[in-house]
Amino acid sequence: MSKLASFLGRIIVWGVVVLVLIYLWTPMAIDLIMSLEPGSLLRFPITGVSLRWYVFLFTTPIFLDGMKISFSLAIVAAILATVLAIPSSIAFVRYKFPGKGFLTTLFTAPLATPAVVIGVALLYFFSLLNFGFSFGNLIIGHLLLTFPYALRTITATMFGFDTSLEEASMNLGANVIETFRNITFPIISPAVIASFIFAIAVSLDDVGATIFLVSPQTQTLNIALLGYWRWSLDPTVGAASAFLILLGVALTLIAERVVGLDRFLF
Repeated sequence: MSKLASFLGRIIVWGVVVLVLIYLWTPMAIDLIMSLEPGSLLRFPITGVSLRWYVFLFTTPIFLDGMKISFSLAIVAAILATVLAIPSSIAFVRYKFPGKGFLTTLFTAPLATPAVVIGVALLYFFSLLNFGFSFGNLIIGHLLLTFPYALRTITATMFGFDTSLEEASMNLGANVIETFRNITFPIISPAVIASFIFAIAVSLDDVGATIFLVSPQTQTLNIALLGYWRWSLDPTVGAASAFLILLGVALTLIAERVVGLDRFLF
């Protein structure tokens, strides 16, 4: 009886897993298929197979400019988030100081705050300071969005760090900087790389906050697509969605390969 119950339990678990995967992947699969529609309307099922709209996506100035802004913004925000997350993670894991709990909550608050709320708050804040619209405003906004992910990833690695290696290094005459360069950073480098990759993915995906911070000169790809969607229903949006989906999947697989996504949960 126990063997039968165990067998049925495994079937139920795998059945649920398959249903969840179907639920998650079906919309993306349909989008990939729709992006290959040769006609001028986004439809399913498609009437043929063509890469026409991918060519259009990568040759149209408004989308190319949007890609340049998006990738530049994502890389800069990811670099800043990762660089700031390293000392922050070390401080939170190894030291006790007044306000530690409050700062932890404050730094990770964007994870639980809708991006739209962050965008509206930043728009109001920048308006009070008469900053106007600029690429710098976008960097600040995306830094707020990406920093918590970088912080969580590196902090998870720091919890399992063997500090005796650093102590041995310093006992052999190395100073703090040399120890960090030769011991600490090489050990946590997989998490640093994963943080950078994950921050890029989060930045490229954001629309809710970005839409309040862009200007005609600093439109990201997502915002350019939203504007295009208002007056055209051709499969260009499907091609762009497929491109971003595949890019996101690739970045996620790289992060999993480098450090393991289970490190994000702690």
